[in-house]
This record gives sequence, C-alpha cells and structure tokens, in this order.
Amino acid sequence: MEHGDLIAYCGVDCAVCTDFTAGKCPGCRKSFWPEGDACMPIACCQKQGISLCGECGRFPCPDMAEFYRESESHRQAFERMQALAEEQKAAGTTLLIDACVRRDSRTRRLTDCLLSRLGGAVTELRLAELDFEKTDEAFLRRRDDLIAAERFDDPAFALARQFAAAERIVIAAPYWDLSFPAALKHYFEHINVLGITFRYTPEGTPVGLCRAKRLYYVTTAGGAFVPEEFGFGYVKALAQGFYGIDDVRLLQAVGLDIDGADPEAILARAMDRAAELV
Repeated sequence: MEHGDLIAYCGVDCAVCTDFTAGKCPGCRKSFWPEGDACMPIACCQKQGISLCGECGRFPCPDMAEFYRESESHRQAFERMQALAEEQKAAGTTLLIDACVRRDSRTRRLTDCLLSRLGGAVTELRLAELDFEKTDEAFLRRRDDLIAAERFDDPAFALARQFAAAERIVIAAPYWDLSFPAALKHYFEHINVLGITFRYTPEGTPVGLCRAKRLYYVTTAGGAFVPEEFGFGYVKALAQGFYGIDDVRLLQAVGLDIDGADPEAILARAMDRAAELV
C-alpha cells in the first residue's frame, strides 16, 4: 500500500490526530526518532523493514489491541490496517473479475475451466453485484483531491488496491456489441488510479505499478465477427500500457450461435486450449 506522510506506522491519520494538530507530535514519517524515544509501532515496523502495521504477518498484534480501542481515530486506523492485511493475504491468489451476467453464462463456464487449470485460491469479484459510485464531476473532484493528498488508503481506492496487489488476474467478459459489458468499463474507471496501479514519468509515459505478471482474458461470442480492437485489444492495451502486465493471454470460443454450429463442441475445444495457456 502506498501512503502519504500523514499516515503513521500504526495507520492513524495524523490529520485527525489531536496530538498532531495540537503540535505535541511532529508525526513519524518526517521526524527523526532517537533509539528508545520512538513509540512501539515505529520501532517495531522499522526493525522489520515494513512501513505499516498492516503489512506485518502478526497483525492484529496483541501488543496494539488496547491502542486501537483508545479513540475513534485509532479505531479507524485499525480498520485501515485490517483492510491492508486482507489485501496482503489475497496477494497470492488469482483475482477473478467476472463481468458475466447470465447464470448459464458460457463465458463463465470457460473461465471456470481455466481457473481449475491454474489451481490455487481465487478471489472473485462479480461486477454485476457491485454498486459503482456514479462517475460525475463531484466524484472526479473528490478522487483528484485524494490522489493529490496521497490518501491511497481511502475506501474509494479499494478496488484499485486489490487489483494492484493481485498476483494473477483473470477477466471473464462476454462479447457484447463489439466490446464487453459496460460494468467492466466502469470497473476500469475505478482502478485506473495514479499512484496505485500506475504512475507517469516526467515525459508523460505511464509506468505500471501492479504486481501481476500475467492477465487472462476469457470471452465467448455467438457470432463469428469478433474484432479485438474494442474488447480484448482494449484490455491488453491497458494491461501492457498502464498496469505493467506484459503477458496478456486470450481464451475465447466464438461462433456459438451460428446455424448448424455445435456450441458444446466449440466450448470443449476452447477448454482444451485452456491447458495450453497455463
């Protein structure tokens, strides 16, 4: 997790800490603390080489239990660190971004086959069940303010942090109207966050900040006219150009609804190809 200078090692937001605002504490990010003078979270995190309590494998730590109950700002810090700890735990799994809508989705059947080939734990994100915040001017202004303040721990960036931390990504998206369901575009608008999933060089070139080295894109189409530019091609451009995920692989089954076609046979052949992509 990225953090600004006003997020302490313990996760407390200094901007709402009475000791900080009253000038009693200079903050732990920009201050030098002689050995023995630093509070327990600072000394412990620095000893382990981590920047936040939530990055520690022992979190929640019994030594900090009372601290996190002391005030509302400390309770919020605990929730912030707990979310980070869950992200750290999920980092070793496959993140499934499911844009399928129908219960009997053929794209989802093909995706499940791929997941079984990949093995391991899966964190599933069903876009049809997410209530995305409306992308209006107020939303964009608030997001820009959070990015400018480096408040990357804000709940508004939960999806972006999850995407950036994933070890491997699978996107399941049926081929709709030369592209994919609108919910997937809405999702990309929420995870394209400067400072979390990518950054810019001084020359204006995006540089990926995501952990994943490989992304799988799974799709199915009823017809045979399936140009890639606005579906898989768009996702591939984002992955390689913004997120730093160079290995992008396509698994598809097309022509499923053409007269005389055998959809089950087509799906079976695509499922066989899944083994070749792993």
